[in-house]
Amino acid sequence: GNRSLAEVDLSRRFALVVGSEGRGVSKELRGGAIDLAIPVSGVESLNAAVAAGIILYEARRQRTLR
Repeated sequence: GNRSLAEVDLSRRFALVVGSEGRGVSKELRGGAIDLAIPVSGVESLNAAVAAGIILYEARRQRTLR
């Protein structure tokens, strides 16, 4: 299932794979991945570029705190 962005350790090295908004990523790439949930309020979903930016921002924030 989806894990909240706040509970995932992004302070270590990771690969961020962003798929298309409609089809996502291939089964091969999903095999070694975790699904992240970004809490949103007032919108149904985020576009892929905005979601990637939020994840990268959170990774930077966690690394700065480390």
